[in-house]
Amino acid sequence: MIVKLVTILAKVSEGYKVTIHINGENIVAEWVGKKPKENREYDVELDIDDHFAWGDNIFLSTEKSSLISQDDNHINIVAKLNFNYDDNHASINVNGSIVLIELKGIHHDVFDEWVNLKCTKVKVYDTNL
Repeated sequence: MIVKLVTILAKVSEGYKVTIHINGENIVAEWVGKKPKENREYDVELDIDDHFAWGDNIFLSTEKSSLISQDDNHINIVAKLNFNYDDNHASINVNGSIVLIELKGIHHDVFDEWVNLKCTKVKVYDTNL
């Protein structure tokens, strides 16, 4: 996923707290790895550590395209969900990037359903491509 690193806000334990620009929105994320340069585009991998529970912080979405935005309390992500009930594996597709997530509360398989996720933070890793 291509993002523009706008600002480095602070040094944190695993890297840097940064503002990134993606799909017309600025969000605060944790940059894992060596110090990036401001006002530069990077190809990154997205990671979400939150635990998701159906109906609590993940819902069906009326939106039909990927979106990442931020409000005062959450990072909001609209993505396609795939979930295999037998294996208990869940992934979301955000702008063509596949992100594995932990999900509880669904008791059937789900394939390519648009969902809205609310999470507390995201991490990004430079793919060095």
